Amino acid sequence: MQYEITDRAAIELSRAFYEALADSLPVDMAVSEARKAISLGVVNTVEWGTPVLYMRSPNGVLFDLIQNPTIQEEQPAHLLVPSLLPIPPASLAPTRQAVPEKVVEPSAPVVPPSEMSTPVPAASVPDAITVPSASELFTVPSAPEAASAPPDTMIPQKLTKLDRGISRGRMILLIGLALLIVVASVGLVSEVRSEQIATGNAQATATAIIQANTPKLAVDKTNIYAAAYSSNSYCTYLSSLNPGYPGWSCALLLANNGNSDLTWHWSSPFTSIGGYPPYLTIPAYGTISAQKTETIEIDVDGPPVYSCPTQIDIVLVGPVNTAKVVWSCS
Repeated sequence: MQYEITDRAAIELSRAFYEALADSLPVDMAVSEARKAISLGVVNTVEWGTPVLYMRSPNGVLFDLIQNPTIQEEQPAHLLVPSLLPIPPASLAPTRQAVPEKVVEPSAPVVPPSEMSTPVPAASVPDAITVPSASELFTVPSAPEAASAPPDTMIPQKLTKLDRGISRGRMILLIGLALLIVVASVGLVSEVRSEQIATGNAQATATAIIQANTPKLAVDKTNIYAAAYSSNSYCTYLSSLNPGYPGWSCALLLANNGNSDLTWHWSSPFTSIGGYPPYLTIPAYGTISAQKTETIEIDVDGPPVYSCPTQIDIVLVGPVNTAKVVWSCS
């Protein structure tokens, strides 16, 4: 194959090629038939030019599956036509008696009784002439080898050899077809694997580009430590943050490191652990321009008691990530 080939074209190629070989065509004619099958069986394609054959053989015949001329059944000796038999040798020719043209009986002379001699025996004159029959004339004795191996038993032996030759030819064709299917399958698997790798690389590249262009939410601190009923660097304590309720006012810096505007929102409800149930005041959502920062205010207040909540989990949600900030008081 000069280039990669599709499954449809490979199937048409295999079918036509091996059918041509089974019909005893030379391998170059088999390739031509296969290319014709691709051209007729697969429309709108030039894959018929993909299969090529290089050969230096003068005729391209791989093997001959045409049956030999019909084996003539050997007939028993008694059914042979006499005119087709060879002339038997002189030693085997039957003995034939001479047949006189005409038997003439001599007239009996008058002989005196005194001079009469012994009469001639009747055997001296033949009463009848024996003629051999056609079967006696043309019957040829069978050879000693024919008695040990009758002609009828030779035909199955010859047919068995012919069947074995045909079976071997079919086995060769099946093995060749199996090898071609294996090669085509390996090529198909490699092609699919290459496409999967290329698709995976393209998806990874697209994902990386999208992530690079999608803004990501960032915070300047993930923990805010408030002091009990006093101010520090994180929060300012106010005795009247809301009318009648003391509390802490804390600042949190949000940043947008992307190339486009970022919209975030606060994920409520928040989680409070220990102390009295606080009141949390925070912006519900906001927008930060590309490559900019924004400061939001987080207020925690409650009834005037002598203890503060030990921990509050605050979650801010951006386009591709979330930022968790833990507020605690000690």
